[in-house]
This record gives sequence, C-alpha cells and structure tokens, in this order.
Amino acid sequence: MLAGLLILAAATAAAAAAVVTVQDLRANRAVEVSRSTVANATDTGETALLQRLAAGGQADTADLAPSLAFIDAHNDGSDFRLATLLRARLAYGSAFSQEAQARLKRTLVAFPYWMDVKGSGGPMVYWSENHQILFAQAEFLAGGLYPAALFADGRTGADHRAQARDRITFWLDQRWRFGFSEWNSHYYLEDIAALANLVDYAQDPEVSRKAEIILDLLMLDLAGRSLHGEFIATSGRLYENNAKTGDEAVRRVLRHAFVQRQAPGSAHGLEINLFLSRYAAPPVLAAIAADPGAAVIRTSTGRDPGELAADRALADPERRIMAQWGMEAFTNPEGVSQSMRYIRGHGLLANPFLSGFRQLNYRALSPALPWLSRTLDLPTNGTVLGRADVYAWRTSNLVMSTTQAHRPGGFGNQQRVFIATFGPGLTVFHSHPAVRPGEPPPNGNSPGYWTGSGRLPLSCQDGPVNLSLYRLPKTPGFGRKTHLEFTHLYAPRARFDQVILEPTQLFLRKGEAWLAVSATAPLEPAGPDEIIQRGRETAWVTEASSARAETFSAFVARVRANPPRLDKGVLAYRAGGHRLTAAMAKGCARDGRPLDTAYPRHASPYAQVPRDSEAIDIAFAGHALRLDFQAGTREMH
Repeated sequence: MLAGLLILAAATAAAAAAVVTVQDLRANRAVEVSRSTVANATDTGETALLQRLAAGGQADTADLAPSLAFIDAHNDGSDFRLATLLRARLAYGSAFSQEAQARLKRTLVAFPYWMDVKGSGGPMVYWSENHQILFAQAEFLAGGLYPAALFADGRTGADHRAQARDRITFWLDQRWRFGFSEWNSHYYLEDIAALANLVDYAQDPEVSRKAEIILDLLMLDLAGRSLHGEFIATSGRLYENNAKTGDEAVRRVLRHAFVQRQAPGSAHGLEINLFLSRYAAPPVLAAIAADPGAAVIRTSTGRDPGELAADRALADPERRIMAQWGMEAFTNPEGVSQSMRYIRGHGLLANPFLSGFRQLNYRALSPALPWLSRTLDLPTNGTVLGRADVYAWRTSNLVMSTTQAHRPGGFGNQQRVFIATFGPGLTVFHSHPAVRPGEPPPNGNSPGYWTGSGRLPLSCQDGPVNLSLYRLPKTPGFGRKTHLEFTHLYAPRARFDQVILEPTQLFLRKGEAWLAVSATAPLEPAGPDEIIQRGRETAWVTEASSARAETFSAFVARVRANPPRLDKGVLAYRAGGHRLTAAMAKGCARDGRPLDTAYPRHASPYAQVPRDSEAIDIAFAGHALRLDFQAGTREMH
C-alpha cells in the first residue's frame, strides 16, 4: 500500500511551489489578465435558424450544417445546440425540407445522450447541473420524435425517452427539494432553455407542469436578487467577466420575464427558447423584481457531500452520481470511491475532463481513496458546490449578497462568496487570487486571478455589513504551484460618481448608493480597478448605506471613525449598535452570540419556506403563487 501511495504522490505532485509577491505581479503587469469565458456556449447558427423559422422562413441542410458538424464531433456544448435545434424541429417541422429532416434525424439518432454509452461521448461534460437537464431533455424530445427508430446503441427512441424521463423527473425533484447547486449562476440560462422546451414539448403533463414549477423557482431567485435589470449575486459558479460586467443574455431574460416579452429576433443564443415559449413568469415574480423597498432575503440551497449517503432516493448508483457530480463533488472523501467505480464501470477515463482519475486508477488504492482525499486535501475538492446559505440585502440602488461562512479556508473554484452590485455591469468584490495574471488555472478554466478564489474567506453578512477574513497557509497545498500572499479588491473606480481612497479605507458613491470598504492593512492600488492588501491574514469589512439614511459625507465620517480591528485572529467591527466579529475557529457572531447562518429554504417579505416543504407560497403586492410539486399544481391569485 505504501508503494502505491508513493506512486500516486509522484504522479500527481505539481512543480515546486512559488510564493508570489506584489512586486512580482507589478514586474509582469504587461501580461493581460485572462478572462474566463464559456466558449462552448457560442452560437453556431441555430439561433439565427430558429429566428428565421419563427418569422415564416424555411430550413434546408445548409442551414443546419454548422450546428450539426459541431454536434457530430461530440464537442463540449453540443447539448446547448441540441436544445435550440429540437425546438426548431418540433415547432416548425413543416418548414424543414425533407433533406433537412433526414439530416437532422441522422444526428439525433446517432448522438450519445448520456455517460452510460460506454466509451462514447467524446470530450463532453455530461454531469454538471445544467448539462444534466440539457442532455436529458434532448434525449427525451429526440426519443419522442422517433419512437420506433433504432438509435446508435441499438435501443429504440421510445426506450431513450423512458430513460431520459427518469433522469428528468429525478433532476426536477432534486431542484424542488434542495434548489440549485449552481446557485445564482449565469448557467441558469442553460437550465431555462431546457425547462422551457419541456414546458412546451414534453407531451407529458406531469413533466411539463413540474418543469414549469421549477422554472418558477428559478425565476424567484432572479427576481429577488436582481437590480435594475441586472443579476450578479453571490454564486457557486461565476466567471470573471460575469462577476465584473454581468451577462447580456441574462439581462434579456430578466426583461422578458419581468418587464415585457421579448421578440425572438432580440435573442443571441439559448434565451430564444424562452422567448418562444408559452411559459410566462407569474405576476407576483414581476412585482418582486420591481420592488423598490428594502428587503433582506435569506435562502438555503444544495446540500453537503456528507448528506448524500443518508438519502434513500440515491440508493441507485446512477442517481447517486447525478446528485454527487451535479454538485461538482468528484474527489471529496465522501464521494471519491463512488466516482472511481462509476468511471471504471462506464469507461470514462478516455474523457479528457475526467483524465485526472487515471492517477487514482489503482485497484489496490481503492480502500484508501477517501483517506487520500482527506489527508492530501486535493485541490479538486474545492470544486464542490455544497450547501449554500445565502444572505442578500436589497434596496432600490444596491444589492449586497454573501454565501454565509462557506467553507472558510478551503480551496475555491468558481465560487463568489461576496459581491455588491450597483446595477448593470457595476460590481465590487474581493478574493484571494489562485494564480498570477495570465497563468493557467489549476482546474482547467478556474480558479483564476479573478475567477473564484485560491482560498475562501470566512465571510458573513448582517444587514448592510459584510465581514470577510482570509487566512492563507504558508504553502499552497498539495497539487498547487502558485502561492500569492495577498488578497485583492475589484472596484472599477472610474465608474463611480465619487471615490475617496485612504490608507486603509475606500469610499464609493454611485447615485444615491454609498459603499465603504475598510481593511486592516494598507491598501495598495494595482491598477484602475484593483486594490491589493498584503499578508497571509487579511480582512475586508464592507458597509453599505444610501441617501435615504444619511448624506455621503456623514457616512464617510461615521465609517472613518470606526475602523475594524484584527487582533489575535479575531476581526471586530461595530455597526448598528452591535459588535460583529469573525474568527476562523469560532465563526461569526453579533454581540458574542453566533450569527445565524443556517437558513430555511426561503425567508423574505415574499415567502417563508422551510427546507423540504411540501408546498411553496409566494405573495407580494396583491399577487400570490402557490406551488405544490408532488401534486403538480401551480395556482396564481
């Protein structure tokens, strides 16, 4: 066994770690900061095709060629294209030439829709939460189109439809029970496209109605944390560009759902599936999105890996993997053995996204895998999207949100645990960068210099105040090359109406919204948008206010006279007559009492919903919505 462990360590150990200083970064400032993008979401012509069909046009083989070439090559993102192409075929089939219908059918019956087709599928990600429902709806709808046809694996379309239905209903049930693992993510756009297709074309009343109910819950997330048509909030998966400037497709969805239905011609991608859908967001959600008042919204979503073993619904290995990998839990101690068994059993080591498991593919090591994961604290453990208890303080001019005490000190990946949003494309947030600017991220496309965190802080929010404490280890940890001994703040100062930068404090004014960021060490500007705080232990205290409460000058004077203290590992700050503290060992507290950071499913002026609720009631501004998933009822008043 020891020899096996040494082989594993030799195979997975990275190059020697390097401590990187601020001076190192400034010496290489010419290196452009890499921007994470979702390249596989780029449209390959299917949106324009659907727009033409909706306007009365026709479809020929040439119209399908770019999308089908992409799908036939089994590229990652093929499921994105399938969603739009299937809507085009189901809604406007009579406008397809016979040749186009035949060409599309060849692709649909040959496509590997799930990981159970051993050795097939190419470099595609099947397992993340949004991909699961996209692949399942594609298989379900394709099987319905060609129920008697033999697909590439020898099963009929009807067989595929039945298999996909089981995955769809399980996925919907998980979202009802636990919410979205990819909380507040711009990947909601992919979920929306798949759910809208099921609402319209499932030809199965139970599937259609339950998809509509889950779409309502997703829209509730959007409505409660959007501001002036923008949705950028604390999230489980938020890339650099999404955190800084948002996503125009998501803004179009918000306009369509809560302001006015959008014409299909205004779509640039997957949102066209919503624009052409019969789904309409209930009026109560539009009222919530437009609420000009102040509100605190507390929600919990997802669950931790240690909770999976006790769930009887996951006794089937396929469902266990759907739940586990849907929350990006691959190598964590609670799931690494299940991951390895599933990968071996389905021949998935050839998939480049799972090739790292080759280093664990020693049967003699199997009993020790959980111990290895826990002892080495593998960097990939940081991808897990466990339970998220989200606090949002929302006013008419600012949304400040935090995922409370989310795995403090652990590896991060794409999580954004704190962010303040002032409106379209204007945010402030901080993080511990995982790599140098331009350096390849350790997990493919994350974490990066601005995407995610190398190490997560202890971050807690109480009203308009957030306390975030970072404690960085002396070394980067097993499997990591770079160790940056500072944290940094993203604040595009040129976009604010007034900026005051002092040695340890930053004051920002945008319209009638005020924000103060206080540090416990000197603040060093490192460019027009970045401020650095050096040290292995750093603290950021963020407080918001507005013209409704006080003048900007009064706000500055009040906060300036109230600097935070960091003493013996305890961060302390006074706000609203209370003493707020944060300490890695004890968590967050108000006046010495632990801050409540474990929330029900939803608690706000709009709804009070416990976890595992049988029904959800939402009410605001004279509108009401009652959802009962098991009964499949959706009642609006």
